[in-house]
Amino acid sequence: VWGSYCKVHDGHIVWGYACCASTTRNSYCVGEAGREAALQAEEQMKANLEAARKRKEDGTEARERAERAATAAEKEGKRAQWGGDARDVELDKDKLKAAMEAEEAKWTDGANDEDDDRKRKYNVTHSVDVTEEEMEAYRLKRPRAADPMAHVKAGEKAAGTGGYDYV
Repeated sequence: VWGSYCKVHDGHIVWGYACCASTTRNSYCVGEAGREAALQAEEQMKANLEAARKRKEDGTEARERAERAATAAEKEGKRAQWGGDARDVELDKDKLKAAMEAEEAKWTDGANDEDDDRKRKYNVTHSVDVTEEEMEAYRLKRPRAADPMAHVKAGEKAAGTGGYDYV
């Protein structure tokens, strides 16, 4: 019967079932095993709170939090730089040069790519293996919308500069 069990917890009165000491209304009775599990969970929670209090007093918690924040910031910086995996990359100069030439050819022959994609059949598979050199070539050659000088080509004066060259 609901209300046959009463417990004062942190200054609040908590009602429940006397058979299993469950304080969740309309819950299934778990009997003596449920009562023992609830007591063990309460003891474990108290032990965890005590351990956390001791760590806070020792200052180890603040040190651990600062270390986690520093490593997370370092990983995030590397991810932003390389666009994904945080790792040190060593590039082969010959492969990078070949990838730069292929990327240049892709940007100059951009109209042909569009036609090929439209005529592509349903079951055609594409190679999705991308090397670090190809990714670096893409990063170096991609157009950047936020670049205010993107419209100016090398050795060309832009209109409206009054004859002054860009520096």
